[in-house]
Amino acid sequence: LFEAKNIELDLSFDNNLESQKLGMEERKNLYFIYKEALNNVLKYSACKKVSIRLFRKAGNVHLEIMDDGRGFETGSVHSGNGLANMQVRVSALHGKLTISSLSGKWTHLTLQFPANV
Repeated sequence: LFEAKNIELDLSFDNNLESQKLGMEERKNLYFIYKEALNNVLKYSACKKVSIRLFRKAGNVHLEIMDDGRGFETGSVHSGNGLANMQVRVSALHGKLTISSLSGKWTHLTLQFPANV
């Protein structure tokens, strides 16, 4: 999918996550947030590179997705079903979702939620 659009993909997964146990609902919510975020990158960003990091830090699981695409004005985005569904899933994880963007330059999504060790 990324290759068809000539997007360079940089993946980084923390080895500390191998011991991280997530329940079925946590896995499902994390997966669907990840899927929606990547869908948005492919659909809207027109980026050349996307970086995905998944790691554990300070008792939290972190997911970061960064692209070098066209970005957007965060205050002018109409929250569609995808973003609304992401927020519902973030709440279920008792987490925090931050989306930062610079129009014409990049977008950075960060999800963090408590890790039940």
